[in-house]
Amino acid sequence: MGFEHNIDVVCRKVILKYSCEELHSSIKDSLISRKTKLNELVSQIQDGLVSPKNFELLIEEQKSLLIHDLKTNKHNQQQINDIANMTIYELAKHALN
Repeated sequence: MGFEHNIDVVCRKVILKYSCEELHSSIKDSLISRKTKLNELVSQIQDGLVSPKNFELLIEEQKSLLIHDLKTNKHNQQQINDIANMTIYELAKHALN
């Protein structure tokens, strides 16, 4: 339940903030993919394979991928950037816990 639950928690936070109910179904797969990658990155940090600085760069890469996925939704560019920022950092926070 933990992994899917974290995705649902993040989706609900984003939906509440941006009033975009369609987000939950339309980009959930993208969020799962981003979350999986962030979990892998956290494991690599713990194993000493990725530095904290590189982790920040890799988070930005995941955010860019999410922005690309969000462009299929009906949001303006600022909303897309805000949603991606909030979502990726929420997912990173969950991955680090």
